[in-house]
Amino acid sequence: MTGLPLSVLGAPPPVEHFTRLPNIDGVVLSPSGNRLAILSFGKEGRRRLGVVDLVPSIGQPRIVAAFSNADVTAVRWVNDKRLVFDAFVPGAEVREGDAGTSAVNHDGSEQRQLISWDLGPREISSITSKILPYGWHFHSTINGDGDDIHVYKGATDILGDLAGIELGRLNTVTGEFKSLSHGLPKGTRQWLLDRKSEPRVVSAYVDGRTKVYWRKPESTAWTEVADFDPLKEPGFAPVFVDREGAILVAAEMGGDTEGLYQFDPVAKRVLREPLLKVAGFDLYPAIEDDPQTGSLLGVHFVADRAMSYWFDERLAKIQRGIDAALPGRTNKLFCGRCESTSFFVIHSRSDRHPGEYFLYDAGKATLRLLGVSRPWIDEASQGLRTFHRIA
Repeated sequence: MTGLPLSVLGAPPPVEHFTRLPNIDGVVLSPSGNRLAILSFGKEGRRRLGVVDLVPSIGQPRIVAAFSNADVTAVRWVNDKRLVFDAFVPGAEVREGDAGTSAVNHDGSEQRQLISWDLGPREISSITSKILPYGWHFHSTINGDGDDIHVYKGATDILGDLAGIELGRLNTVTGEFKSLSHGLPKGTRQWLLDRKSEPRVVSAYVDGRTKVYWRKPESTAWTEVADFDPLKEPGFAPVFVDREGAILVAAEMGGDTEGLYQFDPVAKRVLREPLLKVAGFDLYPAIEDDPQTGSLLGVHFVADRAMSYWFDERLAKIQRGIDAALPGRTNKLFCGRCESTSFFVIHSRSDRHPGEYFLYDAGKATLRLLGVSRPWIDEASQGLRTFHRIA
């Protein structure tokens, strides 16, 4: 305590400053970088989905999805024209109306429900309407300009315990569904897809042991490449397959913290030299890759603060420039096809600043403010955060 009277320190900010809904709650660039999806709140307090054109100039947001009983969440671009999103009520899954997962075009047209979170009987069967039933979830987008996405569902045994994860391919325009789970190893729970969006590595859990399987290119057979007790033996977790087919895993490799390593499926071993390791912290890597080329570009992670490491020198240079322009902040870059785009969204925040979004045009080397999450909060009135280790 400083011992200073409240009149000297100033009155604390009102609690409403922290409970009030933000002006902007997230942004997502389209694959080309020519459009921007924005999450914001309407007058009724529900989160809405808007889209802004960035080319030939920055336009005004247009609302393309909004619900009276649900928030729009988890927005992803399927391609440069179409988006997929969830509808969700905070604290409980929505089980009526438009709840679940839907898709819509950037101009608001051709909205289609893909997954229903309605547990009750439907007037139209899911077979007729081509709406997947409760239990299916979005998994990932598919490289290219098509309208398909990957979806998954947990399969349970007779006791209701998780027995595996099913994967499927779903067209967001027609609702056509194709299962990708035929011939999978027993107990499969995690999938890694290659550049062609084909299953390449899967992890299974059977009788208390983790088993990792690899499928050679152009092959339909799965080869077991690892088998270990995750609670007693050193193991690893597959995280990414690059455009050359290299498998990246999170592993400890004799230490007490995880780093990012390459795994050799032929030799069935983790290579000892890490691609990225941070002393004193588990990495928990969030991979940044180019969906068009499949190139590994960088890794987002959290150490004493949120950080990014770029393998790509162009992106590393852009990061250094942004950090210099916005000092004292954590500046996270978002891009679509990162290797070819000119546009980047920057989420800039600190332990005292609630966050704001910028648009960086690499071609013109300009940085433009898109919006501030909570402009009514004065960062000078906020406390400092310090880092401590406790044995």
